This record gives sequence, structure tokens and C-alpha cells, in this order.
Amino acid sequence: MASDWATKGAHVHIGKDEVRIFANAKGIITGEPIRLKATGWASESSVRKAVEAVNSDPALRADLIAKAKSAKENMLDHNWGNTVNRANEMQALIDSLEKTP
Repeated sequence: MASDWATKGAHVHIGKDEVRIFANAKGIITGEPIRLKATGWASESSVRKAVEAVNSDPALRADLIAKAKSAKENMLDHNWGNTVNRANEMQALIDSLEKTP
């Protein structure tokens, strides 16, 4: 977890791609591509792989839960100076990740 979670949201790396991981309005873990200057947008294949990995790998889920909790605490404390606070988004992700897939 790093301060870029305040701007990008929770995300994972798939090769050279970054994929934002979040809980949709129904509490389902989903993903969307992140655009990087050097490599452009993450592919749909990378998004699919990232979501599948989060949904099937208990160790990855546990890691994301720990990092989302840390990010939430930092966002509530000072939000790294960003105008948008993603603490509620982190809590929704935590809640969804803690449910059994």
C-alpha cells in the first residue's frame, strides 16, 4: 500500500499493468484498468486476471485487506493531501473481501 492508493484506489499489478480493485454497489469485487504514462491502459485481460486472482487466492485477499485497512487509516488521518478521500471505498472493499467468495 502506498500513497497512490489515495488517487488510484486499491490496485494490483499484473505484469506491466495496474488494475484498480473495488467493490461495486452490490458488494461484488470488480476491477477497472488504470492508465500508466509508460504503458498506457491496462488490458481487459489483465483486469479479468486481477479480479479472478483476488476472488480465488486467500493470501492475496488477506494482503489486500491489510493494505486497505492501512490505507483507510491514513486517509482518515491525513489523506496524503488529496482532495478526495477514499476511506469509504476502502471500507466497502474490506467488507467485500472479508466475505467468503
